[in-house]
Amino acid sequence: MSAVFAHKLNIVSIWNYRQILSLLALMVKWIVFD
Repeated sequence: MSAVFAHKLNIVSIWNYRQILSLLALMVKWIVFD
């Protein structure tokens, strides 16, 4: 596995992690402020 591919994969996983976190925050907001 090349270093460049691993680097791109790392960036993608970080981006997905942030997306999931913001989705969770949105769900918590809906539940709390329902």
